[in-house]
Amino acid sequence: MSNLFLQSLTPPPPERVSLAIKVLYDVGALTSDDEEAEVSELGRLAADMPVDLALVKVEHILQKSACYSLY
Repeated sequence: MSNLFLQSLTPPPPERVSLAIKVLYDVGALTSDDEEAEVSELGRLAADMPVDLALVKVEHILQKSACYSLY
């Protein structure tokens, strides 16, 4: 993942990338907290929904419990 950022015109500082990966892992959007992480089911849902991750997580839980669906 960091190789992609290094190719950008102004790459973000490595510590910011590490923090972003950790936050995404803590929320459940990534499968691990390292650069080899894969996007989880929640992460794929978050990529399709332009809202805060906390709201995506609520939607994901509701979908899993068959209570509600936006689709």
